[in-house]
Amino acid sequence: MRNLIFFFAFYALSSTVVVANASAQLKDVITAIETISGHSLDITTQLRATLTQPRYATNDERIQIANIYKSRDYKPHWTSGAQLNANGIALKALFENAHLYGLRNKDYAIPSPPNTQDFTYWTDLELRITELSLTYARHAMQGRVNPNKVHPYITPSRPNVNIEDVLKTLFEVSAPAYALQLYHPPHEGFARLQKQLHTLVEQNLPSNAVQIADIVANMERWRWLPRDLGNSYIWANIPSYMVQVKTLDETRFETRTVVGSAKNPTPVFSHVMDHLIVNPTWHVPSSIATKELLPALKRDPNAIARKGLQMVALSNGKAVDPLTIDWANVNENRLPFAFRQPPSERNALGKIKFMFPNQHAVYMHDTPLKQYFQHTRRAYSHGCVRIYEPLKFADAVLFGDEQWNSEKLQRLFGSSERRIDLKTPLPVHIVYFTLEVDDSGTLKRLEDPYGYHKSLKSLMM
Repeated sequence: MRNLIFFFAFYALSSTVVVANASAQLKDVITAIETISGHSLDITTQLRATLTQPRYATNDERIQIANIYKSRDYKPHWTSGAQLNANGIALKALFENAHLYGLRNKDYAIPSPPNTQDFTYWTDLELRITELSLTYARHAMQGRVNPNKVHPYITPSRPNVNIEDVLKTLFEVSAPAYALQLYHPPHEGFARLQKQLHTLVEQNLPSNAVQIADIVANMERWRWLPRDLGNSYIWANIPSYMVQVKTLDETRFETRTVVGSAKNPTPVFSHVMDHLIVNPTWHVPSSIATKELLPALKRDPNAIARKGLQMVALSNGKAVDPLTIDWANVNENRLPFAFRQPPSERNALGKIKFMFPNQHAVYMHDTPLKQYFQHTRRAYSHGCVRIYEPLKFADAVLFGDEQWNSEKLQRLFGSSERRIDLKTPLPVHIVYFTLEVDDSGTLKRLEDPYGYHKSLKSLMM
């Protein structure tokens, strides 16, 4: 083949008038003919030829890949000659142990290279490894499953994966495989689950399969969280029916919660608590108004009065007497009224609510229905999170604020609504973990009140 290429190259150049340029032209013709024939003088030449073709850069990821190789004059990063180099060998080993981090080995499979000098093969493998490294980074950092596919109310603030930054890191550090490992969640909770997983995998027992799948699904949910939870933050794990205020991952206060029912689940998301309201007015959500209050009013127009609720017209905000309405002809899809409950001992929000304005319109609050906190399973609300000890919780939230504490808040209790802004806003993470590992290393299993865990396991198969 080589002799044939030189023959055609010599023939093509035999008519060249300028002999001084013959050597350069010979090199160009050889490169062109060998590229067309599927061979190349070396992998750098082949990389250049592949990455400069418009049909390669078909998306942003591939554009960034082409750019990173261009910046290094198309020098390969994972291969040397016709073999994997140290970087490639280390990355292949990382991919083959992906299961130890809750990922699937098959998603990053690198075939064992054959004994071949075909640089087209090595070029394809070089680029394949780069693409797989980006997939691994994305899965490690964000997870494999879109949370919305589990349930629309799961809307976490997943970390952003910057392709350009990932590539720069992998191509500039001396140990890219180690750098890729760092894209896994940095949280202690993830590390504890990963340790449990490693132990079970090493045991290699068929009976461990279910527990391994449970751990992997919980590790996946850790990937949905922000990498920085905050120096101090609020942590409400729905399946544990508890809320905690943490500083540097150490719990400084915790209390019981009542969360949404399976029919009205509490959303899973992160936000920032920036104020609380003493003596809150309860503005009844439209879903409760149409599904619960309207049927009650059709049966008895005095129903809302017994609950201390008021009705106002949406058109002008003026109070409306329920006894003046022909409830049989009111359209639930176009309800012209809103309902509210002024501050009182019967108010559904109790004496205080904790606000982190969000797309789901949920918050944390006190409640007059204290009896439900004595239950083991506490999924009864319409989606908001009820707090068992709201004043102690307020002290934890207001920690470090010289102006406000629970005693001063109690002095405000009455009939006038009062907003208190937090001196230091706190991140709020409402999460859904069915496995927790305590400080002693004991794995604690929690129930799956909304079936989210079961659904996620199915999606991860």
